[in-house]
Amino acid sequence: MSSVSSIVSAASSAAPSAAPVHEQGGVIDGLNPSKYDPSNPIILFIIQASLIIIVCHLLHWPLAMIRQPRVIAEVIGGIILGPSVLGRIPGFQAALFPEASIPNLNNVANLGLILYLFLIGLETDVRFLVSNWRIATSVAVAGLALPFGIGCALAYGVYHAFHDEPGLKSIEFSIYMLFIGIAVAITAFPVLCRILTELKLLDTSVGIVTLSAGVANDVVGKFLRLAALFQHVALL
Repeated sequence: MSSVSSIVSAASSAAPSAAPVHEQGGVIDGLNPSKYDPSNPIILFIIQASLIIIVCHLLHWPLAMIRQPRVIAEVIGGIILGPSVLGRIPGFQAALFPEASIPNLNNVANLGLILYLFLIGLETDVRFLVSNWRIATSVAVAGLALPFGIGCALAYGVYHAFHDEPGLKSIEFSIYMLFIGIAVAITAFPVLCRILTELKLLDTSVGIVTLSAGVANDVVGKFLRLAALFQHVALL
């Protein structure tokens, strides 16, 4: 009898030291599913991806009636979900797009972009691109030179109108002009691919020439941006 009582007393004394059981009710227990958890970021990512897809589909529905590509709805959706529109609502970005979760979202987006451009490369006839390199080069030069000149002209007016404003860091006009010119002249190559794909122009001569001109435009723009960056670093 004494052994039974000792076992019971030992069990009762060990019970308070047991680890507390965590509640598993989730949303039912009042937990916020959109709260970012570095150890389990997939929940917030699913919410973010679902919101992005829903907004883009809702915007594409009216735009499809006027025969606009889906990429237009995606660009507008990014503006709406960004800091320009819904981001002005207090607490919106902190709740659904916290700063700590943006790297994960960017990694998935960049992976999708790489795979999409890989598929575009598989569908592109390189022989036709090489045989029409003169036309593609002339289109690329014309598509880069004119917007670059307009951007430089805009940079001249904007720089001399606002460079004396208090609180702005001083920067050389040549660097500022180069950055603005590139920003105006550069072609968003993924957007160009989406438009050509949805309009079924990717397999045509016009689509191939436009695609190759966009590649040349993008490459030249990146080299110009690197040149402007090195010049800025050299002047520091």
